[in-house]
Amino acid sequence: MSQENNSPTLTGLTIALADTLDGVSPVTADLNRRTAYIAVRLGEEMGLRGQELRDLLLAALLRDIGLFSLADRQAILNFDLYQPHRHAFRGSNLLAGFQPLAEVARIIRGHHLWWRLGRDTEVGGSQAPLASYIIHLADRMAILMGQNGDVLNRAVEILDRVAGLMGSMFMPDLMPALLRTAQDDSFWYRAVRPDLEDHMKISQEEDPSELTERTLDSLAGVLARIVDYRSHYTASHSASVSAVGVALAKRLGFSSQNCRKMRTACHLHDLGKLAVPVEILEKPGSLTDQERRVIQQHPVHTRSLLERLPDLSYGVTWAAQHHEGMDGSGYPSHAIGQKISFGSRVLAVADMFTAITEERPHRRRMSKEDSMRKLRGLTYLDILDQEVLHTACDHFEELHHIRTQSQFDALKRYENMVGIVGGGL
Repeated sequence: MSQENNSPTLTGLTIALADTLDGVSPVTADLNRRTAYIAVRLGEEMGLRGQELRDLLLAALLRDIGLFSLADRQAILNFDLYQPHRHAFRGSNLLAGFQPLAEVARIIRGHHLWWRLGRDTEVGGSQAPLASYIIHLADRMAILMGQNGDVLNRAVEILDRVAGLMGSMFMPDLMPALLRTAQDDSFWYRAVRPDLEDHMKISQEEDPSELTERTLDSLAGVLARIVDYRSHYTASHSASVSAVGVALAKRLGFSSQNCRKMRTACHLHDLGKLAVPVEILEKPGSLTDQERRVIQQHPVHTRSLLERLPDLSYGVTWAAQHHEGMDGSGYPSHAIGQKISFGSRVLAVADMFTAITEERPHRRRMSKEDSMRKLRGLTYLDILDQEVLHTACDHFEELHHIRTQSQFDALKRYENMVGIVGGGL
């Protein structure tokens, strides 16, 4: 197993997130890794070290999180992008609320700036950082390289294409660094088969205080938005599940600390849906068996991603088990009864409560009365924990108000982002 898969750090999680997004379509396989490898090699050649180099790595891996649909992700394979700044602004705004990635967000915001325009343009109130220009070059080189193993035979062609755009599209100061790096044949071979292991030493320079309980909670909110904002149908989902989950936990006697854990786990419960194409998530009709299997694998991806973070064992279990049924009818493990953690059972009811009271691609939002009937009808089935379910039914009005307010606030944040940066690439 590669080193980065064993690294329970923010860097390890970022690499896993990038891999998950790359895996949605075979045409984008390894694109994030290729870009990150090229960017870090160029950054090292330009004299970046320590925190600057680590921020460059993370920004290269996360630069395209503002691309929400599979069609958008495939469109970036065109060398000449149409309206590239929109997804850059979206990605930057998604990360801006998490202080340890504030500089990463600023780098992402400018990562498609043309040099001839960017040198006189402010990004986030200041000049675009060097890292933005490095990633722009690395990103476009990764596109030119493609996935073909004979990249060395096209090295001169690629360098000529890039050289012709220096001073206009790309920062001219990067050309000498690129030429020095490109003299090593291994650069080209490893760029199309990047493992990033050489760069995992960067993660060792992380501030250990960076992933405290408080910053984990903040990070969970950021990750929830990355998942939810891929579709307007789910734009408020994790925030609503979290609000309902915490309210339920309080009614069930959870301590303050465990209520905080519930909030974090609820924010992270659908993280694995990053591996599911948004076209499946938004499909208005019935899913095919294959599409259903793709969706039912998202708890597995959630577990795999969360295992990269330290001190989050409760989140791994609660989030990964939230689709298990008390009668064994759930997925992915078909666990039964007490083998399902109580936190997962609370999260499952919060998720179901939110699902039946929000709008979905295949149906309109249920009325309060219909939602109440649906929820009470579930008490006759042995799928959800009866204690938790009865608590939700007994406090339906309170939970419905909490969910409605949370949804309103979350949708305002989403609409503000979409309104500012527009749609498309």
